[in-house]
Amino acid sequence: MKWLHSKKIGKKITYVMTLNSFITLFIATIIFLAYDIKSSGELLVDDVKTQAVLIGNNVTAALLFKDNDTAKEILHSLKSKSNIIEAALYDADNQIFEQYSRAGGQVNFPKNNDQSEHFQFRKTDLIFTMPIHQGSELLGKIVIRASLDKWFKRMKQYLLLILIVLIGSSMLSFVTAMKLAKLIVSPIHKLIGGVRNVIEHNNFSIRVEKTSTDELGQMTDDFNEMLEEIDIRDKELLAISKDLEKKVKERTFQLEIERNKAIEADQMKTNFLANMSH
Repeated sequence: MKWLHSKKIGKKITYVMTLNSFITLFIATIIFLAYDIKSSGELLVDDVKTQAVLIGNNVTAALLFKDNDTAKEILHSLKSKSNIIEAALYDADNQIFEQYSRAGGQVNFPKNNDQSEHFQFRKTDLIFTMPIHQGSELLGKIVIRASLDKWFKRMKQYLLLILIVLIGSSMLSFVTAMKLAKLIVSPIHKLIGGVRNVIEHNNFSIRVEKTSTDELGQMTDDFNEMLEEIDIRDKELLAISKDLEKKVKERTFQLEIERNKAIEADQMKTNFLANMSH
């Protein structure tokens, strides 16, 4: 985060807090999204499996007695399920016995000789296969293709909701971070202002207002105490300087008087000697 080095401390706090909140919330939403994808996929498989079990239980006799009409009627009951695109009933030789297509026409399933229960998610649909038994005898299998349109619609709505939550939470976090940064930075700005005042005006009598009782408040107390000590020493030095100046003036005045007296005495001596020589 080299780009933060040149930023003021208030902006650093704001950016870091906002970014931290965003990353935390983003990770949490990704986890929930992954869980929802997994659970909704499982629910979709369970729903299709339920339909397959119902169809399988009802077509056992139709497969056993080669009753296509009954099998067709049972398969067409899937019309009530809007997500079922098509279904096919296979006999024991893996040949289509009867089929259902919502769009009409022939079903379009990939060739598969696997008679075990399994499912496959593809780009736009889910294919579920379940074997049909009569006791230990394999009568055939049922294959159902279900659309994933509702599932994708749900995911899009979920992603939109996540986006809204992320944006809203980030904005709220940004505002909160700004206010918190202001609480932290305000005492620092006051300290900086006090230092500048001392440097620019050599004024040690100022005091910085204490706004908190935390470390910054303690720093403010220490700064004010330092200024007070400097101010006291400055006043003492000023008093000593004035006293010394006064003494120097007094001494200078005394020396001037003595000098004048000496000059006057010397002048009198000169005059006396001059008078004596005449």
